[in-house]
Amino acid sequence: MDGVIISKIEPMPGSTPIKTTFLIGVLPGQVEEMFCIRVKGFTSCHVHGGKDKSKKPETVRVIMGRVRFTFQSIATNNTESCIVDGGTTITIDPLIIHKTEVLEDAVIVEPRVTRFNKDAADTRYPQIV
Repeated sequence: MDGVIISKIEPMPGSTPIKTTFLIGVLPGQVEEMFCIRVKGFTSCHVHGGKDKSKKPETVRVIMGRVRFTFQSIATNNTESCIVDGGTTITIDPLIIHKTEVLEDAVIVEPRVTRFNKDAADTRYPQIV
């Protein structure tokens, strides 16, 4: 019909049935948003160095589900954990290692102030000590 456009949103490369990520572009001048569908049992552990403005700090919004976050400061080695439910926003400074453990299927949104560039990712994958 004239005036209606329907388009498929394709998952990002590397998506799997237990870890599906969609990068949603919005109007020019606005941010992108990463919509992450994570299945119970999925885990991830990484840290951002602070070069990417979208990760300085990083904002994580748990829309639905239940997720355990464990944080470790590179500067002090202090470690803390928390369990959050849908409707929670977490802000994470650079150089804080963060591990996610999905306890119940979850939808997570990460707003970006810069366009995602896989070739210039500011992410490392250490393990929490």
